[in-house]
Amino acid sequence: MSSPRVARTVYRELLRHAKLMDKHAAVKALISPTEVSSNARCQDAVSALLRQKMYYLPYASAADVVRNAFRSPSSAGDLGAAFMAMRFTSEKLHVSRQYGLLNEPPFPPTRTYDLLSTSPRATSPSSSSVAITTQIRSGVFLIAHPMLFRPFEQSVVLITSHGETGTTGFVVNIHSDKKHTLWPNYRLDAQVQPLFGSHPVLYGGPVGGGSVQFLHSQPNIGGIAVDAACPDDSSPLFVGGNLLDFAKLPHSKEVVFFNGYAGWTPHMLEKELDMGSWIMVTAPLSFAIHPPTPNLWRHLLKQLGHEYDQFARIPPNVDFTVHVS
Repeated sequence: MSSPRVARTVYRELLRHAKLMDKHAAVKALISPTEVSSNARCQDAVSALLRQKMYYLPYASAADVVRNAFRSPSSAGDLGAAFMAMRFTSEKLHVSRQYGLLNEPPFPPTRTYDLLSTSPRATSPSSSSVAITTQIRSGVFLIAHPMLFRPFEQSVVLITSHGETGTTGFVVNIHSDKKHTLWPNYRLDAQVQPLFGSHPVLYGGPVGGGSVQFLHSQPNIGGIAVDAACPDDSSPLFVGGNLLDFAKLPHSKEVVFFNGYAGWTPHMLEKELDMGSWIMVTAPLSFAIHPPTPNLWRHLLKQLGHEYDQFARIPPNVDFTVHVS
């Protein structure tokens, strides 16, 4: 087979892989630029798909990237890069198929992609109150990218403060395994112990571990108010307060406790957002205390819809890394 025919065959197969990835966007979320670091042409193509980030965020077309990078190889080196890209996408699709990521109904092919876009697009209008935002502020939620690993793997963080000194918040969807050792150290008052002695403790983040903090929805208890990011959200939410006052109210389910918290120094969170580590959304503050489903991470992604819905199908604790040379 002549070189031009080989080039056409490789290109067509690579384009077929790319179109399959566009239909099953979870596969694109599994791609990292470090996986193809041995070939500059392939790494440039991956960087174009990821839009110079470390993690893929909607919406970019893998098919367009392949057309731009590999349609007309002009040298043996270009053809070699196309071969490597074909092997890489084949392996990535293979491991995705093993975990059922190609079995779900495909993402609607009518989505318009824009490789020049620098921020995620809003999804189609719906009754959902979950929406992408680009403004860091109190009351927004951070959804961990599916490929962001510990300590934030598949976590949802509620930002409770943001300013010149940095950003703080709480992971609101991961149970702590230190509940039994934390409560004695917290020295609960005798009036409060019956209310909260058996209360679950969530993993609030990697900072300040071993200390318990709490969120609640009762204005009479005091604490620092968390501003709602949704314009129509009237849910009250506070950080801290006087637990003794809870003993006087029948609202023990309106509080959630945390072991530690999440914290970022000034501009640190902005850099992580630029890398694609987080998907930042507005959502009802009540989700922090009463999540609408047992898996809040998956629920928020599904509410965003389209490619984000595909992200929600990626299982935790799986190494999807593929290396080819």
